[in-house]
Amino acid sequence: MLPEIETLFSDECGGVAIRDEAIGILARLREAIRSVFADLETLICKNENSIGIVNGGGIHPITYYVMNYLGAACKSLMTLEQSLKAKSKEMYKDSTLGLVFLMNNYTYMVNCVKHSKLGELLGENWIKNHIVAKFRQCFKIYKANSWDQVFKGKLISEFVLKFVEICDVQSSWIIFDDHLRRKIRNNLKETLLARFKSVMEGSQEDINICGDFGFGVRDIVAGIDKMFKGRDELKNHR
Repeated sequence: MLPEIETLFSDECGGVAIRDEAIGILARLREAIRSVFADLETLICKNENSIGIVNGGGIHPITYYVMNYLGAACKSLMTLEQSLKAKSKEMYKDSTLGLVFLMNNYTYMVNCVKHSKLGELLGENWIKNHIVAKFRQCFKIYKANSWDQVFKGKLISEFVLKFVEICDVQSSWIIFDDHLRRKIRNNLKETLLARFKSVMEGSQEDINICGDFGFGVRDIVAGIDKMFKGRDELKNHR
C-alpha cells in the first residue's frame, strides 16, 4: 500500500502533508490490526489451558468471545464502507472522480477477501451481492455522469470536442488494478465506438468534418487507452 500512497501524493501534486499523514495512519492501523489478532490468538491459547471441562458438553466461553469478535470485525467492514462513501464526497469536488475512488477501494476490498481467509469467512455471496453490486452501481453512475453529453450529441463536432475534453481530464485519474482498468476501457470503447458510428451515420454535418478534426475510430481507442493511469504508468510519469 505504501508505494500507492507515495505515488498518489507526490511532491508535484503538492500533497506531501497529506501523504505523510496517510502513511502515519496506515502504519498505526496496521499495527493495531496485528495487535488485536495477536491478542485474540493468545487469548484462545490461554483459555485452552486455563478452562477445564465444560459441564454437560456445552459451549466453551472462548467460542462466545471469538464469534462475537468476528461479528464485530464484520461490522467494521460496514463502517469502512460508510467511511469511504463519506470521504468520496469530502475529498473530491468532482463527484465522478469520487466514484472512481469508490471503485478502486471496492476492488481492493474484493481482492483482499478473495486472496485471504476472509473469503472463507464472508463467503462468495457477500462478495457478489454486497461489494460487487455496489461497484457496478458506481460504474453505472460514473458512465452516465461522464459520458451522457457525448452519448446525447447528435453532431460529429459535439462528439469530438466533448470526447477529447473528458479524455484529457480523466487521463490523470487512477485505476490501480490492471484487470479492472482493462475492463473499464474495453467497456467504454465498445459503447463509444458504437455511438460514434451512429452519429456518423445520422449527423447532418458534412461527413468530411471528421477529416477536418483529424479524428476517427483510432483516435477514440487511443483516447480511452490514455485514461486511467495504472501503478507502472504513474511511476514512469514521476
